[in-house]
Amino acid sequence: MKSETVMDDLMDRSYNINRTSMIYTGVKKHEYGFFDYKAKKVHRVNKKIGEISASVNLPSDAVTNDMFRFAYANGYVFLNDTQERAWTGYKIFG
Repeated sequence: MKSETVMDDLMDRSYNINRTSMIYTGVKKHEYGFFDYKAKKVHRVNKKIGEISASVNLPSDAVTNDMFRFAYANGYVFLNDTQERAWTGYKIFG
């Protein structure tokens, strides 16, 4: 399966992927997304070819988590800061 191949590839490359949360964007050639919580990058994946189509850097001060607390809606990813009890959105398209 392509989705298994993509996830295996991300793990083989030693990315620090939030394994409990992935996103579906619905954007052609960038349908799925995974979050590298240490590098603070969102990797967008082309579902047709099963490869990373783009990686988006988030700000260095973005609060990250290794599990959960990662979401997507309307072109933005959202990260949850449990200390502040707030979600912060970052635009990943456009």
